[in-house]
Amino acid sequence: MDSIEREALRQQERKLQKQKNSIQRKKQNYYKNMNKKKIVPDNSISLDAYKKLGDDKAKIRAEQRLKEWCHRYILLRDLFIDVDGKIKGKCIGCGKIWVVKFYSTGSIMNFDRWCASHYFRKDMYNSIAYDEINLNLSCWNCNVNLSGNLNLYKINLIAKRGQAAFDALELRRNNPKHYNILELIKLKEKFMDLTKIELTRLGVNK
Repeated sequence: MDSIEREALRQQERKLQKQKNSIQRKKQNYYKNMNKKKIVPDNSISLDAYKKLGDDKAKIRAEQRLKEWCHRYILLRDLFIDVDGKIKGKCIGCGKIWVVKFYSTGSIMNFDRWCASHYFRKDMYNSIAYDEINLNLSCWNCNVNLSGNLNLYKINLIAKRGQAAFDALELRRNNPKHYNILELIKLKEKFMDLTKIELTRLGVNK
């Protein structure tokens, strides 16, 4: 390989790294902005409001709201109160533990460290996109930089839920599922209620 080819290769590598960094920044900004939204009853978006958007836009909006509340619930569900009285989270992959800080609204302040991570990817297995076993608390490094850290994720998920539950999850992933708007809204309301329960459990209910 001559000097011209080496330089071309280096330029290509720099370009790919730049694109990767840009994607990571966008993801970080998305999660931070989502977390700053105050946790309040979502009465502002009714079924009639969804219908006025048109079928496609209505479903996209419903899916966005469902994802927000589902992920908020998963993050709170997997937190625990340690013996020192502090609220902490443990990554399903690497096992790292952090102290969790909250905004006055009850949202997680150090949210950029945490993700609601799918073991089986949502884009490949939509039927379990909102499955509570398939979603678990993960650190940013495992979920994003290590693409889920799936080897350790599987070991710790089985330890957490049991082999039978994991096997059942594997079977469920292949069941085709297409949510309609009513199902999306019902799921969103379920996760809203579960979120309030978890905030109460942690003593940060707002």
